[in-house]
Parts: sequence; structure tokens; C-alpha cells
Amino acid sequence: MEMTTRKLIFKAMDEDPNPRLVHLMHDLSRYRHVDSMLRWLIKNNLTGNRLIQFLDHTFKSSTLNMVKHIIMKVNNEKSLRPVLYGKDWN
Repeated sequence: MEMTTRKLIFKAMDEDPNPRLVHLMHDLSRYRHVDSMLRWLIKNNLTGNRLIQFLDHTFKSSTLNMVKHIIMKVNNEKSLRPVLYGKDWN
């Protein structure tokens, strides 16, 4: 894992050792767009407990649906698209 990715992960976790955040960061680290997704979350002030609330309330705890939404926002697309193994997810 790159040092920049590690720093973004800690910033997105808001230094909260919540086990759900640790698990979510592990899930996000598997995506090719991890750095841009984390930057988007930080820019939109969705860190720490607010990130967990965003995941739970907006996406009913579905990490995949949240990732599709973030990728859509990062790429300035107008609609959700499938997450493809080998392209978006490693």
C-alpha cells in the first residue's frame, strides 16, 4: 500500500479506531480508485462516524452501492454503472 493511500485512509477514518471503519477502509483499499474515492469522501466531510452514517442511512450498509455512487461522483458521470472486476476492483 502506498504511503499516500495510508494517509488518506487515516484521514478518512478521522483517527477513530471504530472496527466498522477499519473494515470499510480494508474494503475500499481493494478498489483501483481508492485514492480518488477517499479524497472525495474527505472533501465532502464524510469521515469517521459521518462516513458510517452515510453508509448506513444512504446505502443501507451496502459498501458496493456506496462505491458505485462515489465512482459516479468522482468521474462526473450522471448515472451509476456496474463495478467491474479487473477494471474497478482488484
